[in-house]
Amino acid sequence: MLSKFEKEENGICVEAASLYHHVPNKEALIQQVIDAVSIKAVVDEATVLPWTQTFHSFATNFRNILKAHPGVVPLVAIHSVSEKTGAKLAVPLIAVMEKTKASPEEVLFIIQSIAVFVIGHALAEVGNCPDRPTAPAEYYNQWFEVGLTALINGFEQKYE
Repeated sequence: MLSKFEKEENGICVEAASLYHHVPNKEALIQQVIDAVSIKAVVDEATVLPWTQTFHSFATNFRNILKAHPGVVPLVAIHSVSEKTGAKLAVPLIAVMEKTKASPEEVLFIIQSIAVFVIGHALAEVGNCPDRPTAPAEYYNQWFEVGLTALINGFEQKYE
């Protein structure tokens, strides 16, 4: 069992137990890890694309972020992001949906549906970490694109 947590890019070496000097408990630490990984998927509000492309870009980026942090994927699958992080993720996605027929509640369902698809797919792909994925990367890439395209096209047909 490892006795130290190392973060190579900053050259920080911290005793595992000393992490609790910075967070009140394990749940808070887990929340911070989930938020730190998830916040990287925020869509740039300055990017002006049709909502379908924005959501595709968000989903692809979120998947790549989760694949880069396979040990976090099971945590993301069973814990929600914080309210603050959720708002930062949702606001730009809500903004691009303003010209559609979707109600504000439906927009949140669309965002959640796509996020859950991405998380579920990442869990299927890298959730058995530290073991390697059970299928070739191309299989997962194709599966992801087929599923994401079906989701977005379905929402597009309903709300355009």
